[in-house]
Amino acid sequence: FAVASTGPKEHDALRNAARFLLTQQSEDGSWSTESGLISKKSDYSHDYVYRYWGSAWATLGLSAYLTAVDSR
Repeated sequence: FAVASTGPKEHDALRNAARFLLTQQSEDGSWSTESGLISKKSDYSHDYVYRYWGSAWATLGLSAYLTAVDSR
């Protein structure tokens, strides 16, 4: 998200990042995010908030990238 918001929109790294996110997307539209990637202190290994956080950031990143590409 941060790179898409500030970097050059034609950069290969952004295209690769967008491609990666799209290939990692689950059939239900979400992105799997392990709780350990968010918080080492959490005891809630089955807490769905982590899936929502990961999906929200992936969506924001793709949206920032695609909006920037479409507006040029």
